[in-house]
Amino acid sequence: MRHNYTAILFVLITLSGCSSKQPSRIINDVTTINIPELNKISRAEIGDTLLEKSIAYTYEGLELFTTISDGGSSREYVMTPHKLPFIKIDNKGQKYYQASANNYYVNDITFGRRIPLYSEYLILKPDGSLDLTGYYDLSTADPVATPDPKFKVGKLVNISQPSFKQELIYNGKSKDTVKFMYREFSKDFARPSFSQEVNYDLTESNVIGFKGARIEILNATNTKIEYKALKSFPNK
Repeated sequence: MRHNYTAILFVLITLSGCSSKQPSRIINDVTTINIPELNKISRAEIGDTLLEKSIAYTYEGLELFTTISDGGSSREYVMTPHKLPFIKIDNKGQKYYQASANNYYVNDITFGRRIPLYSEYLILKPDGSLDLTGYYDLSTADPVATPDPKFKVGKLVNISQPSFKQELIYNGKSKDTVKFMYREFSKDFARPSFSQEVNYDLTESNVIGFKGARIEILNATNTKIEYKALKSFPNK
């Protein structure tokens, strides 16, 4: 009975250690981009964006573009392309990026099963090489064996946050009327939530306005436009 209690205690301690390893919180920065620079002459053609405002939540991270592996023969540690947030840097200059369990797993070749790995890291070494953390059934991840893995490091857009984009596009001129297309995008920038065609009569004024933005038209034809951005779209 004494040995049984010892075994049970060991299992409880092991389970407690596993459950306490929680994912780290992503720290977001709000980035606002206004294009073009105000009060300077700009030029565009039909279909080009004259005025743009982008608001995005970004974070420091690593975007992996290729599937990587440690090349294990019986238990292979595999990571598929995804975005990993930066978590920490150690005293050796190694940068730790947190992997998603949806994209990091052990391919147990011996028993023909796939085991997801939680709260593990992809390590970027000072020399630019990659390493993996993780363990499963007495095995641990080895250094990345995939040759020339493709990735980038820097600011990444957090698509789970309410990012937003506005743009005014030149659609040409008919007599004294200039035509534009206004578009809004939200979250992942791929799904327009709103678009509207707008026309302006230049005989009334060469300064046009839409949703708080102001543009001075200097010259316009049916193929190109010369203008100054006087005021950007206001902050939401």
